Amino acid sequence: MITIIKRIMRWVRIDYQVKWLTIYARMTLFWLKYRDVTVEKSIVFESFKGMKISDSPLAIFNIIKYMSEFEDYIFYWVVNEPKSEKNPLTHPRVKYIRSGTPSYALAYARSRFWISNCVIPLHFKKKMNQTYIQCWHGTPLKKIGLDVEYDKNELHSKRFLDFAFKLDSSRYDYIVSPSGYASEKFKSAFSLTEKTKIIESGYPRNDELSLHRNDNMYKLEIKKKLDLIGVKKIILFCPTFRDEHYRSKKKSIWYDSLLKLSTAVGEDSVILFRSHYYDSSTIPTVKNLIDVSRLDSVNELFLVSDCLISDYSSVIFDYAILDKPIYIFSKDYNFYKNSTRGMYFDLSEVYGFKVYNNENTIATAIFEELHQECSIKLKSDFCKNEDGGAANRVIRKVISIEKERGNLV
Repeated sequence: MITIIKRIMRWVRIDYQVKWLTIYARMTLFWLKYRDVTVEKSIVFESFKGMKISDSPLAIFNIIKYMSEFEDYIFYWVVNEPKSEKNPLTHPRVKYIRSGTPSYALAYARSRFWISNCVIPLHFKKKMNQTYIQCWHGTPLKKIGLDVEYDKNELHSKRFLDFAFKLDSSRYDYIVSPSGYASEKFKSAFSLTEKTKIIESGYPRNDELSLHRNDNMYKLEIKKKLDLIGVKKIILFCPTFRDEHYRSKKKSIWYDSLLKLSTAVGEDSVILFRSHYYDSSTIPTVKNLIDVSRLDSVNELFLVSDCLISDYSSVIFDYAILDKPIYIFSKDYNFYKNSTRGMYFDLSEVYGFKVYNNENTIATAIFEELHQECSIKLKSDFCKNEDGGAANRVIRKVISIEKERGNLV
């Protein structure tokens, strides 16, 4: 019943007005409740809405925790599960907070720094002496934010989503960018103003890939942990989500393709399937198919896999760092490009990627190791800053500016 009401709300004119009013009412209540809370020496980290302890917030944390500038800071980590069920961070000043709880709101109200790779609650009003570092979570290929052309989201109208992105980005003090290309897209997608400083550093999350791409012992330990020793070919499959299937718990749109692909690659190969964090649908139970969607670290999967299959997910830009083959597989490529999100450019036209729509054909291409030159071109254009030092560059830039502002001593 609730889902039906939400969908009705999504399509009628009151969608924007009701949500706009609700957010500003909650923002006022947040300000009244926490206006006298003193901003303390603490940092709140949030990755994928508390679903994981990962990505660039984790890479930044792993540097900050050793720095003298933050030696007396508390580190709040947002989680959706008890910490015993997550990848625990063994640090005495880490405190876990559950998303959506009073302690979650309080942590944001009192922390000097906010470090996130996703949109945080829109009613969290930032104080003047608080600093918001937005890391985002990928180089844009499919259009994002205000650049999305079509009104296909399952729960929100485009008008409301545009408002939400503008409101969130109005709080950014910094946004981390992997490249000049991404910087330009972020400006339009988030309606960035001069107030927001773009740190064009490379993605901190990719430091691990750059530093360990040739480290066979490091990769061997990951294979042991994932029980992948002796597998002939490890194929990583990372599709993005469709707005019209937001948080669907039904059978995955990839269900039939995964069955066919698992047969096509043979039992001595393994497919690691990692869905988008907005996708909760189910996949088939097959011997050589492993669902790795809930693992915190996608980098480990990148490092141990032999190739990547994706559709139009931004993971292709990160994977290109490793000089491994990338294959594009999609049965709705033109529909997605022309009717759903829209894309900033066409992979096949600009970089020569062949878009596969048949499981047997793509399996043949994988075993013949075709199209590696496309990945090399992608790396040349988008990965120039990915040298293993991105997290350090971000932190040093923020420290320098915040010391000048008097927000860090």
